[in-house]
Amino acid sequence: MFQNGPLTIKLTCSASFFVKNESAIRKRHPLKGMDKNLISYTEAGGMHMKKIICLWLCLFVLCACTKPGSFEDGNIDMEKVIEEINEEIADGHWKMGLLQDEALSLQEVEKQYHMDMTQIKDCRVQQALIPAQLSEVALFLAKPQADTMLKKAIQEHKEDLKQRYAGILMDGNTLIDSALQGRIGQYYYFVLGEDAKKVVHYMQEIK
Repeated sequence: MFQNGPLTIKLTCSASFFVKNESAIRKRHPLKGMDKNLISYTEAGGMHMKKIICLWLCLFVLCACTKPGSFEDGNIDMEKVIEEINEEIADGHWKMGLLQDEALSLQEVEKQYHMDMTQIKDCRVQQALIPAQLSEVALFLAKPQADTMLKKAIQEHKEDLKQRYAGILMDGNTLIDSALQGRIGQYYYFVLGEDAKKVVHYMQEIK
């Protein structure tokens, strides 16, 4: 018996039939060596098939459980998405500063982005572990009507970053100006970093 929520799958196998009825078969027809081997082979084959079916079902459930959700449906696991982005950065596949594990609080997001949080259903913002590396991934669950407010808030956030690192980072303004923002499904994103295009492409593929 295999259960996953409301779904119940019952696995049966011909092997049990052969085990149960082998004695009856022997009484009626004395078994020769080849016949015995045939029954043993059939039993083994049935058990083998049962194992294969169980394995495929386990793999199916595992894949379903690890899916991070959907940008289109508005149920994406933002923490998981950014965690996987961070793994790519840590492995050296994408050129960006490593992101902090902890996201900004709603109060910090409101302060740094000068944002009207009443228009935001949910959000997750993770910034560089070393602030001067200017890397950031932000996801905002909001209706399209909030896009104008989001664009203005992100622009103010970018201007704050320019002022903060003016005279400290030579290419800071260029990197900030090249940051990407836009909408994927029900989410508005802001990505700051050298390989921002790769991050955005990755998220669009999840969509």
